[in-house]
Amino acid sequence: MNRSFLITCNRTYDPPLSFLPTGNINVTDIWLSGELRVYAQVACKRLLQPKWWKLYVISTLIDVTMKSNL
Repeated sequence: MNRSFLITCNRTYDPPLSFLPTGNINVTDIWLSGELRVYAQVACKRLLQPKWWKLYVISTLIDVTMKSNL
């Protein structure tokens, strides 16, 4: 299998969390229908205020086709 599809489990969290290897992206859901959902933090700065805002986003990263090698 291609290494880019690797999902690792970090058991130092309670409960354990799963991550994609690139960018340490937290995987929140995965379906056999081919959907992968991730949790990502986005930071932005408002032009009129000298303050950074943090947004926490859960979104679908990619659509993939799942199939068996059997």
